[in-house]
Amino acid sequence: MGVFFSNELSGSIDAYLKRCYLYGYLSKIEHVDTLFDIACMELFHEMRSSGHCLHDILPPVSSQCYDMLQRAHKFVLPQCNSNLHKKIFC
Repeated sequence: MGVFFSNELSGSIDAYLKRCYLYGYLSKIEHVDTLFDIACMELFHEMRSSGHCLHDILPPVSSQCYDMLQRAHKFVLPQCNSNLHKKIFC
């Protein structure tokens, strides 16, 4: 789920989506976390096409091919080179 969604906000949006289903605006009950995940995956899929405006900010494609772990992409993962960046997540 998105980092900007609190549990309270997520519950409110889920309740709204449930009311939309009850009143016939939706064909099935949706949850905000699944909608957010679908939107993120669709955006990432669109970004991978060369004609998309955000394609240029993607990292380069990895030239190494290891088959030990399946990933959803073949991009080079960014390296953390700063101690300040490491301390933020401690």
